[in-house]
Amino acid sequence: VMGQKKDIYVDDLEGILHYFGNPAGYIDGDKVVVDSIFDKQDLVDYIENEVGKKVETKDGVFSSLVEGKFRYGPDVPIKNLRIRIYQLIPTGHLPKQFVSLYERREKGFGEPTREEYKLTYEGQIEKFDLEDIWDRFSRFISRDERAHALAISDIVELTDGVNSRCFYIDTYGFAEISF
Repeated sequence: VMGQKKDIYVDDLEGILHYFGNPAGYIDGDKVVVDSIFDKQDLVDYIENEVGKKVETKDGVFSSLVEGKFRYGPDVPIKNLRIRIYQLIPTGHLPKQFVSLYERREKGFGEPTREEYKLTYEGQIEKFDLEDIWDRFSRFISRDERAHALAISDIVELTDGVNSRCFYIDTYGFAEISF
């Protein structure tokens, strides 16, 4: 067992970080990826000082480890699947906000452009699943007023670090767009 403390330890054979008996993360090369619910200063200090690795936080690690759905270890490449959410920059009036792609075009606004939007969220995800993303972010309420819950006219970008696809939140789902 690598770097052991009473309530925190890394199992060398599995490469899993345990925190108070819970699988909280995994070793990935020179870092330990920890579920964001375990982003605690004592755990970060322990990993950096005792285990000698950097800490990266990521949503969904704990549930994936518990459910046995997560593949990990030195022989498994970790994909860099990321999501970015863009929302219209507030302009004082809302003619483009919360309208379908069809309505945008009919009103003469054309295709969405990056200049009209601001990045309101970026994070790592385990899989590209638009329905899962809708379920997760359509109930999101920002604490700092930077963003609103996912809604019509927002844009979701999915990227693996090399390729990227963008989707306009439309009236009845997602429409892939060039963005």
